[in-house]
Amino acid sequence: MRRVIPLLIILLLAQVAVLNANENLFKVVNVVWGSLDSPIEVAPGDLNVPVTITLQYTGTYTLTAIEAYIFLPGGFTSTNGEKTIKVFSTASGGRVIQLQFRLNLDSKVKLGDYSVAMIINGISGSSIIHTETLTFTLPVKGKVSIDFTPNPYNLKPGQVNTVNITLRNSGTCKASKLSISFSSSQASLINQTTFEFEELKPNSIENLTIHLYVPQAFSSSPIYLTANIKYVNEYTYTMVLTKQVQMYVLRPSIPLLTINTLRSELQSGALNNIEVSVENNGFEPVYDVTLTVNTPGGIGLIGSDGRWSLGTIESGKAKSIILTLYIPPYQSSSVTQITFSLSYYDSTNSFKTEARALSFLISPLGRRSPLAIQVTPSEVYTGVINNVTVRIANNAPYDLKNLEVTVSSPQATLLGTDNSWSFERLQSGKYIDIPLKLYPQSATITSIQLALSTSYYDELNILNQEARTISLLARGLINIKVTNIAIAPETVTSGSPFSVSVTITNIGTVTAYGVSATIEQAPWFRIVGRQTVFIGDVQVNVPTSFTMS
Repeated sequence: MRRVIPLLIILLLAQVAVLNANENLFKVVNVVWGSLDSPIEVAPGDLNVPVTITLQYTGTYTLTAIEAYIFLPGGFTSTNGEKTIKVFSTASGGRVIQLQFRLNLDSKVKLGDYSVAMIINGISGSSIIHTETLTFTLPVKGKVSIDFTPNPYNLKPGQVNTVNITLRNSGTCKASKLSISFSSSQASLINQTTFEFEELKPNSIENLTIHLYVPQAFSSSPIYLTANIKYVNEYTYTMVLTKQVQMYVLRPSIPLLTINTLRSELQSGALNNIEVSVENNGFEPVYDVTLTVNTPGGIGLIGSDGRWSLGTIESGKAKSIILTLYIPPYQSSSVTQITFSLSYYDSTNSFKTEARALSFLISPLGRRSPLAIQVTPSEVYTGVINNVTVRIANNAPYDLKNLEVTVSSPQATLLGTDNSWSFERLQSGKYIDIPLKLYPQSATITSIQLALSTSYYDELNILNQEARTISLLARGLINIKVTNIAIAPETVTSGSPFSVSVTITNIGTVTAYGVSATIEQAPWFRIVGRQTVFIGDVQVNVPTSFTMS
């Protein structure tokens, strides 16, 4: 075969020399892999690849056809494995002629430009009227292989998804003036959809970001992202292709909101501060969260209208509010339930509402009285008017307002008062004194009970009422007075004895029992007999006499 080809060349050249020597009537206008309408890229190892050569005929002869012999360089063969290809094409009187043939490229062919020799015979009728030799360049630049990879593949419905795109040229040919446009029939692309790059070299990547909104209707189903790619390769062809990848739309994440508090017990008759937290235990954030609190009758929500705007709560996060609840004193030893209403937008932009409830144990009122009441003296006498002071002290850390005090006693009469006192305010740590004139109603009683009723408003403006009973010791009064003294003889001389008769009267309120009298020794006289005289019982207002010598 190697001997046949040189011989054929010699014969053809000889024929050309005879017919048309030194004339160049054909010019290679274009060489393209594929066709003019559909150029392609080639790489080592490609088989049965079409090549289109465009020739321009400048001669004056009328051609009906041409035949060309193409002599392939190393690494290139025809589809039959031959190194020479014969191509025949009709001319139809035209000046531009296209020749197309197919080649196999060896896998070891290197990228570059290859010079190819070609002999052309111009045919008119059945005769060859012109023959010439041409050369043309056959470029082997490899292929551009552009793919894109989205991350993530899984999309969330009802919201805008940020998708990072990795654009990769895994081929051996550079792509210049690259433009890529994204579209999807199931999703909407937000903002930028077309991206341009000056070049994308072989085995290089570019990163870009798109934003996809997927309607909730496509939940749990695939969608397709299409890329329309346009670039100029190293063959100077402008290539347009379309790539498509499948993505998956997830099922909507179900929001999981919980309402929690660390406090389970409320105190009646007091203000209760409760921290309530709303926690997002779902996998997606929730937006524009509004919390509404409803309390049952009798329980007051202080300092708020019961509505809080919590904004956005991210997944795994919580937001808290402080509730100030007043529990009336009569709400004791029972359980109450506070209801909560939640409204928000989930990750699919759907508006949702929920209702929750928390139960609390109500503890009975067990607060100590802020009042300390003291009565002085603690001992009174029957049958006389006693001056008694009632001291009321405020031991609370807050002022008491509109304090009213009423004092009464079934065993005594309060003189000079209507038994009722009013005070606008009793400051914290201060006291007030109420003077009483107390007259016991019986001389035989041993104790007196003072009944004190108080009412006041505390720091919460709650009316408090208290009743106290204070006991006083009551005893009779013994008041012995000397009502008469008699001396016998009336004239006392020095050294002579005399006697003294003394009359005493008990002007008190009870009998004095076992009374005795003792005369104090003076330097001017000497007692004859006993110094102490036993008198006995001394009745009230009954004169009693005794004599001492």
